[in-house]
Amino acid sequence: METTHKVIFNDSRDMRYIPNDSIDLIVTSPPYPMIEMWDDLFIAQNPKIKEVLSSQNGILAFNLMHEELNKVWSECYRVLKKGGYACINIGDATRTLGGEFQLYPSHAKILSFCSDIGFHSLPGIIWKKQTNSPAKFMGSGMLPTGAYVTLEYEHILLLRKSGKRKFKTEELYTDKRITDELETLEESIELANTEIRHLIGHFRSPQEIDNIETEILKLVENFKEENDNIKIFFKNKIPIIKSNKNDQLHIKRIAQEALTNVKKHSQAKIVRVLLMSYETGKYSLIIEDDGIGIAKSCFIGHDDQDTGEHVGLAIMRDRAQQIGGHIAIESEPGEGVRVILSFNEKEG
Repeated sequence: METTHKVIFNDSRDMRYIPNDSIDLIVTSPPYPMIEMWDDLFIAQNPKIKEVLSSQNGILAFNLMHEELNKVWSECYRVLKKGGYACINIGDATRTLGGEFQLYPSHAKILSFCSDIGFHSLPGIIWKKQTNSPAKFMGSGMLPTGAYVTLEYEHILLLRKSGKRKFKTEELYTDKRITDELETLEESIELANTEIRHLIGHFRSPQEIDNIETEILKLVENFKEENDNIKIFFKNKIPIIKSNKNDQLHIKRIAQEALTNVKKHSQAKIVRVLLMSYETGKYSLIIEDDGIGIAKSCFIGHDDQDTGEHVGLAIMRDRAQQIGGHIAIESEPGEGVRVILSFNEKEG
């Protein structure tokens, strides 16, 4: 992976050269307030600190030192992207001033300020260090041997700027084409599972099916029970169809899929189901709703097609072909959907 780097040598209390919301990660370890070796650095930023230390006022000196660090944390918050992280390595300090020995908890001071300006505190890291070694900065290497084991550790604070991080994968989910394809894939899996269950049931025992008129009526009645908010009407204008059981099963599944689409996607208030014959031995099953319709781009062969045909529609077409029939799907956005299955009677 190719990366680019830019080094800016400047006071981190004023990062004007860095734009707002442009940084993903900040890792820093500032001077530790109330550690004597850094007194001069803090005094150079605010001369009043020298006067306060001379007066042995440890708490006020501690607060003034953190006021300088707070300018850094404010700049860090400004330059970080939403959801960006700041990792801060900081150690607490102990010090005797005015004859009083006291702990100065810098990690708590930083967490409190950062929370006030909008950072979210995450579980941090306790960095344990060897004690009693002159080579070590923190720990009792700064103190007499064996003393103050409470200074065996430092803190690595983990802070996140408020807001949700955006990754490339997340951006893909906001793309309508990708979203449509994922929905289509989900439906495909669901339908495949349904088909497998039907096949398993078919191989376990012969598929029992009444005449197609009765089967369609059962689907309509089930739809009524499951969908109080959609009115459904059924009209049968044909005599008993003598098609073989396998063809009738396919017809039933087409009707079932069409009604499932109405339930899941149409936002319809009314759906009509019609069985009719326009010529001896030639029949039509029509299912239409008054819902939101389907975009033309969902249909195979359309010039504007970009997401592929809705999986359920494709399966209905395939079933129609298996019985030597034809299916037409008529729709415009906002104008509802009409599914027309045309098929011939085949005894068997």
